[in-house]
Amino acid sequence: LCNLNLSKAEKEKNNSLSLRALVDSLLEQTAADMRRQYETTGRAFELRIEETKTAKAQLENQLNE
Repeated sequence: LCNLNLSKAEKEKNNSLSLRALVDSLLEQTAADMRRQYETTGRAFELRIEETKTAKAQLENQLNE
């Protein structure tokens, strides 16, 4: 009975280690994906700001003509 309990405990420990490694990997991938999306969104936002500034300048030039 004692050996059976030790065997079960060892299996559970190994399962726990495997699960922990999987979770760590998923968290790292998720963090990398979030950083990449943050950077992509920032670049798109900056581009849109520049487009808006250009459009504003063009409209102001048209009004001044």
